[in-house]
Amino acid sequence: MPQVGKEALSQFIRTECLRLLRLNLSPDTQAFQQERTAAGMPPVQPPRPGLEYLAQAGEEWQAEKIADLSDTFGTAVVIGDRYTNQAGQERFREIELVNHLNTAPQGSFLVESQFDVGPAFEGALGIAGYRQNYALNYSRLRPDLIEVLPPTSNIDRYITPAGAVLWLAADDHRIKLRVIDIKLTAEPSPSYFAEVTFYSMALAGWLVDHGLDNRYVVVPDAAIWPGSHDASCLVRTCREIEDQGGTPTYVQMWDAMQEDLEAVPFEVFVGRVKHFFMADLPRAFGCPWQQHPWHVDNRCKGCDYLGYPWIDRNGQPTAHALHCMPTAQQTDHLSRVAFISRGASAALTDQGVSDVSALAQLQPTSAAFNAHYSLRATRHVVAGRAASLQAQQSAIPPQSGTSGVMPKYADLHIYLSVDFDLGSAITFSLGVKAFWVEPQPFGFVGQRAHHAYGPHTHVIDQKDLPVERRELLAFLNNINTILTDARNRNAGTTVQFYIWDSVQYKHLTRIIGRHLQAILADQTIQHLAWLFPPEELLPNAAMETRRSPITIVREVVRTLLAAPIPHYYTLFHTARVYHQASLPQQVAAFSVHPLFEDTLSDQIPSERAHEIWARVTRPRLWSDQLVTLRETVTKQLGALEAITRRLEEDLRPTLQQIAPPIRIEPPQRQSGISFDGQLWYGFARLNAALGELEVHQIRAMPPEEREARYRSARLTRRLTGAAEAAALAQLGIAALPRMRVYEMRPESREVKAREGDFSFALAPENMPGFLDRSLQVVTQGTPLEPPNGSGWRTYMETATGVRIVGIDRDAGLIAVLPNNRYPTMLDDLEQQGLADFNQDVVLDPVWVDTFTKKLRETLHAIGNPPNARSNALVRRAVGLTTRRSGRQTAGSPVGDLLWSGNAMANAAVIRNVPAIRQYIEQNGITLNPSQWTAWEASLSHRLQTVWGPPGTGKSRTLRAVVVGAVVDAVQRNIPLRLLVCAPTYNALDNVLLESVAAIGQMVQHPDLRCVRIRSSYRPIDQNIPAGLDLELNKWNPSIAVQQLRQRLQNSTGITVVGATPEQTHNLLVTGNAAARQEFFDCIILDEASQVDVAHSILPFASLAADGVVVVAGDPKQLPPIHQAKAPVGLEAMVGSVYSFFEQLHQVQPAILEENYRSSRVIVELAHEAGYDRSLTSYSPDMRTDIITPFPTVQAPAGWPQTLFWTPEWASLLDPDAPVSCFVYPEGRSSQWNPFEADSVAALALLLYGRLGNQLLNERDPASGAAIAASHSPYAMDEFWRSGIGIVTPHRAQQALIVARLQQVFGPLGASNQLIRDAVDTVERFQGQQRDVIIASFALGDQDAIQDEDEFLMSLNRFNVMTSRARAKLITLVTQEVVNHLSGELDILRQSRLLKVYVESFCNNFRPMTLGYVTANGLLQVDGIFKWRQ
Repeated sequence: MPQVGKEALSQFIRTECLRLLRLNLSPDTQAFQQERTAAGMPPVQPPRPGLEYLAQAGEEWQAEKIADLSDTFGTAVVIGDRYTNQAGQERFREIELVNHLNTAPQGSFLVESQFDVGPAFEGALGIAGYRQNYALNYSRLRPDLIEVLPPTSNIDRYITPAGAVLWLAADDHRIKLRVIDIKLTAEPSPSYFAEVTFYSMALAGWLVDHGLDNRYVVVPDAAIWPGSHDASCLVRTCREIEDQGGTPTYVQMWDAMQEDLEAVPFEVFVGRVKHFFMADLPRAFGCPWQQHPWHVDNRCKGCDYLGYPWIDRNGQPTAHALHCMPTAQQTDHLSRVAFISRGASAALTDQGVSDVSALAQLQPTSAAFNAHYSLRATRHVVAGRAASLQAQQSAIPPQSGTSGVMPKYADLHIYLSVDFDLGSAITFSLGVKAFWVEPQPFGFVGQRAHHAYGPHTHVIDQKDLPVERRELLAFLNNINTILTDARNRNAGTTVQFYIWDSVQYKHLTRIIGRHLQAILADQTIQHLAWLFPPEELLPNAAMETRRSPITIVREVVRTLLAAPIPHYYTLFHTARVYHQASLPQQVAAFSVHPLFEDTLSDQIPSERAHEIWARVTRPRLWSDQLVTLRETVTKQLGALEAITRRLEEDLRPTLQQIAPPIRIEPPQRQSGISFDGQLWYGFARLNAALGELEVHQIRAMPPEEREARYRSARLTRRLTGAAEAAALAQLGIAALPRMRVYEMRPESREVKAREGDFSFALAPENMPGFLDRSLQVVTQGTPLEPPNGSGWRTYMETATGVRIVGIDRDAGLIAVLPNNRYPTMLDDLEQQGLADFNQDVVLDPVWVDTFTKKLRETLHAIGNPPNARSNALVRRAVGLTTRRSGRQTAGSPVGDLLWSGNAMANAAVIRNVPAIRQYIEQNGITLNPSQWTAWEASLSHRLQTVWGPPGTGKSRTLRAVVVGAVVDAVQRNIPLRLLVCAPTYNALDNVLLESVAAIGQMVQHPDLRCVRIRSSYRPIDQNIPAGLDLELNKWNPSIAVQQLRQRLQNSTGITVVGATPEQTHNLLVTGNAAARQEFFDCIILDEASQVDVAHSILPFASLAADGVVVVAGDPKQLPPIHQAKAPVGLEAMVGSVYSFFEQLHQVQPAILEENYRSSRVIVELAHEAGYDRSLTSYSPDMRTDIITPFPTVQAPAGWPQTLFWTPEWASLLDPDAPVSCFVYPEGRSSQWNPFEADSVAALALLLYGRLGNQLLNERDPASGAAIAASHSPYAMDEFWRSGIGIVTPHRAQQALIVARLQQVFGPLGASNQLIRDAVDTVERFQGQQRDVIIASFALGDQDAIQDEDEFLMSLNRFNVMTSRARAKLITLVTQEVVNHLSGELDILRQSRLLKVYVESFCNNFRPMTLGYVTANGLLQVDGIFKWRQ
């Protein structure tokens, strides 16, 4: 009889492998041998020696934590069956929960109490039939701790056996129980959280089964007590209080214990646990274990049925023929191709490519690679890897690109290694080896001096942090000695550090952070903290560019190498087949003791460390293991060197950059600015450096991959003559000198580019690396060669840079102009025969940083005023802990804003607010109570934040503030200079245009001027009145710009200016003026949640004395776009300016509380995102008006044959289900999903002509009266502008949906551009709204989801996606996305909103079958329809 327990659940959550699940349901024990034999199940593979020491370490950790409880709370509250083991240590046997719960006092802990999974749990999940249908039993459950919570606990929710989370009533005095599991792990894994969630649900059911649910409840706040290197917070707190002569109270101890625990995000896991029991278990029993799909990759590490190539003491293999790796070899399974995802493998199988041999026969141009996004992008290397397995040869496949992070050459190569215990995260070995070659000029002939360093190995032979610290400091001193010696040998030495993988890199940053205080205290090595900067430090931007001194070699290998290694490229396996030919054979073997190597991991197995730490005597003496460990570390360094040297050899013709000079240091200090200014500037530079690095990594990819990622456009030919004229007419632009018009490949039409972009350059497709070459090299020996070597620092990305002046994606046309610096270069290169830009040209991205210079100028203008703070965290982050503050400068209004924000927020502004309100109300401005409160606060305080949740009329409120400020100036007959600022022109216009119109209607003033500043690079916006538009060229300002500046300087009349932060700065510095000037009496910054502090400083530098600032935004929507992570504790310093004022300056926001956009149900979903329950819907019963009923049987007339028909489309569109989703298993799709694209097209087509152009039950914002239904459908154009919107995370899916909609609606006369505008990514949809929103997540490939989980699971992103809907929200999402559990705790918590939406908010469900039409016929898609009424 099969049996399910926490182990089966935990392993399935980790692997998502149904094959393993079915095998685990019949454990390999004597009790299950009969059924295992009948099913033909193989035995588990005998484990390698040493695993028992990992288990022993876990037991010791558990005992230590329970001892902490006894030592602090007292032994009386730790309830269990104590005994003393042979080592004299206290341990606990299991006890029966039913015998102890009733007598356990509140505030106690039940240790190892066990209970059964019973009928209440089974009934709640609808799985009561499993015992009969599958003869399934349940293992008994035994959490490490069940805490009987004290009456003082403030936990006010409980769970049901079904996992529902409910609020406890005020008069509900039932005793609360909490499950706590103790795990020896530095970072709890999702599988651990899933176990504890299961325990909690089963315990809630057990209470019902035993009639105890009227006395006890289980709370959702279960927890993991993870491994920690130092004493627990509980123990430390008690010691500190006792050392001060006090006695810790229960509350103090309980609060301290919470710091030690990692709370389970219950609502993130409950749906996954339920799905395991309700869906995964039936699937596991649905067919024989052999028929379940499987895929060998590194998540299979440690699986009992993997079939590692191990041998026993007799030299015999321990794997069984039916284990997965032997089976993969026998069947030539596609998972033998390293790094191929499960979804890509399934997509190839669908194309008839079912094994490695078939894949190896494909040409990279095969259409089979178009079946999956990742295959399309990496077709050359995937085909090469399959061929490599067949031919047993290693190579860089042709046309697979190059590396953007590896230098062509370095004088000093330094190789590093690190290994650590995966449970405790304590290091057990470090290694360093280096080789220096004397730098010489290019072309030098002769012998170069050289010198070798090491290898040096550092072993942490005790599980002890002081030992780890000692060896880490020695390791860093070794590195410093190497750098110093090499620099002494030649001051011009360049250096590159090589480390194998990102896991090692992250661990080095972790242990440097762990011992940061000791490192920073040692002046000899303190600078090396910035070599592997921990989360407390701000990385040096100069070390994060393409000339970074660190190369992670495995990333190069993963991107480019094809080697005859199945499943996974480890360091040693790679080095054995990929090294320089000159390497001696005995060295190239890299012979390593088998116990020190893992086929699916690059880490030395943790059990080796535990054997040394435990001083074992068998199977090998610990001192012998210590010697072998040192030998292995030495061979790791040799293997890393061998791979690196071979990569340099093979890639040298395509590598462009050179290694940097030896300069490891904190961010460069800027003179004359504050400590905070150093942080703002350093963080801005870091983001710019990472942006530049990303661009260079993109350009290192082959053209097909750049195109597949929508970063580059491949241009087939340049149009000339009549073809050019016709194209220009299509584009709607006039011919200009040197303009070039090209045709784009169909696959390039969705490139991430728009009209006005100047961050692109042209390159011939047949000249890889062209843009990274210097102008001097390319033009050498021609009339174009710059004189005196002046072209060495100019790269071709600048020389062939272009600006996009027109783009028509549907027609596949693009027009570009050369940049102003090299207007004739493209023509000149062609005339000299150096490059051809007429056909097969690539439009590639270049990095243009227009911001950091502006910020530096502004920070210097602000200086270091007296009120600038000296924050210890900031000083540590930028490496200035021992530096004194720079020379103080005079204070300024912007300085007061940045460092005395709270005082400004408390400073009153004297206005006659009632009179202003009366006047603007008489002139037609109406606001609701919360809007009036925000309006009054904004006009009455020098600094005010306004929190505007979606649809609450934030823009309307700000417009009223603008008008109110102008009316006040008119009434008091005083001048006013007011700036409306926002991060984008669209957001700016949303406030500015109607404000200006309202001012024009209600204000009569002889000297009123309103302007909207536009960059000279931006085309004229057609919706902007001519008198409002003002083009700004700071180098050549127009008379109108000069007059505006004069007007602002003199403070005459009433002036309202609209500008983005960058254009505000340009206005300040026009004519080489200072970046800080007192231009504006009032600054209103909208969408401040998307503006980081650094960008906000640009407009704030224009604040006048006694000026007013209003900052409006929504911290629950999209944050500023940053590639870098803020130093720990300084997130609010460099994050959004809204959070800066709210969190650091404690400015209390005025909150808008009435949502005018959406119906009650959609607003209730917003509550789950974290908005206060005071947020309500103005039109709660609003719903779509379906003019003509949906067909219930047959397809409507004219339904396309290429579009699947089912009456179920109408169920998704049902107005009575305002929020719904279709969840279905898929498993294949990466960034595009044909089923979801077709579903969107079907839903849109069915809705068109039926969706009324006025929602039902909508109330007029001014009068509150119901707006009469029109009973008329949307016309075509308005249908796309207002009726429907489609939001998707990826551009690939966006392109697929657009193409499908254009195919379906083209015959109906729809505008291609309007369709395109109605389908967009989340970022572009913020600020918009539609009656109906359809969200398409697209992804189903588990590996692709894992790679993008931070992006996909973002609470803010999903909140923006759902809050665009007015009356109807439909979400298409795969079960794989819903099931995904990130390994990053922050991402897990972020995923809560999506999971709550699918699992509980949509609280009705039933099976549903949809489908789509493919080239091979109709495909049905079975899933679950969920909705909320």
